[in-house]
Amino acid sequence: MTRNIMALVFTAVIGMCSAGVAHAEQLAARSSTSIKNDLNYLIYTPDDYASSSNAYPLVVWLHGGDQGGTDIEKVRSSGIPKLIEEGKKFPFLVFSPQNPSEELLYPIEKVEAALDEVMSKYRVDRAR
Repeated sequence: MTRNIMALVFTAVIGMCSAGVAHAEQLAARSSTSIKNDLNYLIYTPDDYASSSNAYPLVVWLHGGDQGGTDIEKVRSSGIPKLIEEGKKFPFLVFSPQNPSEELLYPIEKVEAALDEVMSKYRVDRAR
């Protein structure tokens, strides 16, 4: 009886592996959907930005957890934005996005989209 069961299992396995059976496949694809980007951010430009045609390095500053939400003024309370508010001058652009959530991590796809926007609107030195 065991011999008959083994023969039946073997036949079933061979049958599943035959060329007539459709095989699953995994294809690579790219989504063309776009996301709403309602990310608030601060952008700092050096004093001579408006009067020159130079490209400037870009610093991306990501705030801590207590500055998320929808009130962009909270982002000015620490780090580079705070130094700028206190009068510190820098020879580079500063992009400071605000995490729209007060509890979750930054939505990186929105930060990337906003960064692309900043890089297209401002003279960013992409080599630095």
